[in-house]
Amino acid sequence: LAPALWQTVLKVLIDLVVGSCAFALVAVPLVVAVSAVVVFPVALPFAWLALAANRVTARFDRFTIARYLGTTIPDGHRDRVPGRWWSPRAAWRRFVAELRDDATWRELLYRAISLPRTALAAALIGAAFATPAFLLTCPLWVGDQPQTSIASLPLHPSAFFAGSVAFLVGLVLLPLAPIVVAGVAEGERRLGSLLLGPWGDAALAERVEEVETSRARVVDAAEAERQRIERDLHDGAQQRLVALAFPQLRQREHRLLDAVRAVLAADRGDDLVTGVPG
Repeated sequence: LAPALWQTVLKVLIDLVVGSCAFALVAVPLVVAVSAVVVFPVALPFAWLALAANRVTARFDRFTIARYLGTTIPDGHRDRVPGRWWSPRAAWRRFVAELRDDATWRELLYRAISLPRTALAAALIGAAFATPAFLLTCPLWVGDQPQTSIASLPLHPSAFFAGSVAFLVGLVLLPLAPIVVAGVAEGERRLGSLLLGPWGDAALAERVEEVETSRARVVDAAEAERQRIERDLHDGAQQRLVALAFPQLRQREHRLLDAVRAVLAADRGDDLVTGVPG
């Protein structure tokens, strides 16, 4: 089985545990803030706490999607309002900007549906694995069931026949489990990109930045490849020139030695020629 399958299962298990805690971190102060909205000074710190928890948990959700599902989702929030963090005026501007940011409400929606979404994903994955496992093991225990229970099935089959049919059906359903897990992973990616990622102009700007980054990587790779080819051509040309020139140099050396032998033979005799190295 592919590692991506088990990473998806692990992602769902993490969501079951951590997602419940994240839902409580956001929901509890948010409910208190809404309940105390008539007393605005009392509701304000709880609302701020809910928004802060919502932003942190959304960042964690983007991390788990990138880590276990392989899809990087950029932050969909607008640029942070400048100002000192301890300044009440700057804190108020940031709070208002957070409320006006559509990314905040989409993250709150993602958090609101996190529990049923995770429960549905866990149920689908559990059924995809448990059903074939149950059917494949039927021949091991169906014979121990009372005959009246087996006879009550349609067509009144025997224990051996019922176990064999269940085993064959389990074999057919077993390859569907990875398909179900892949479908859950794709649904998680699409939902995360829809509710946790940027929209509109922000999404377009993010896409343009990704294209520019990819283009820069391609240009750098092409330049590195061009330099490598130039080095290979330069080094290879030198080696080929030396290889081609070496036999010619050897031939010239032999011709020179032959000429020397001929001159020495003509001037001093054949006995001196034998002293010239060959």
